[in-house]
Amino acid sequence: MESSSVVEETKSTNKRQFGVNKGVVSRAVVKFLEPPKPHPCTACFAFPSTFLTHKYVLEMIRLTLSSHVESFYVKSIQFVDRNTIHGAQGMDNRWLVTFDRKEAKEKLVAVGLTLFNRKLTVFDYDEILKEEYKEFIEYKKLKDKLFAKSEFPNSEINDTSAAAATTAAASTTTATNSTKVIDESNK
Repeated sequence: MESSSVVEETKSTNKRQFGVNKGVVSRAVVKFLEPPKPHPCTACFAFPSTFLTHKYVLEMIRLTLSSHVESFYVKSIQFVDRNTIHGAQGMDNRWLVTFDRKEAKEKLVAVGLTLFNRKLTVFDYDEILKEEYKEFIEYKKLKDKLFAKSEFPNSEINDTSAAAATTAAASTTTATNSTKVIDESNK
């Protein structure tokens, strides 16, 4: 595999890519320590700026769902600044909305949400986490495959590294022998 190759992951309607150039992955990938835990009553949507307020989001959710769901309760609304968390640039901020019932979440996902005359697609948070986890696993496999090869086989770098390692090993042996002589003279 060449270091300038690109591995593509096709996502339902758009394509996302891992750009690999000289051993560096060029876009942010959400990292996981373990598989994500389920959030059956949580929906999410992306919004690019930070000027939304929790109160405005709650009011718009109530307005949207009042004609579709008899009774529901929003347990929490969480703003996630993904650029800060992932040390990236250009990622949309994510809003997580947790309901008391799965039906309310499913209805919001089905009808979407309008904020400031902008129609937003609302997603099932579990589905987004699954996709991001699959993406992370693919990224991890690609990274492992990229670095599993012996550090640049058949290249000058490898020959230089081998020579440097041999020189370092020889000087360590010499230093150890010198230390032994010094220790014996102290006796």
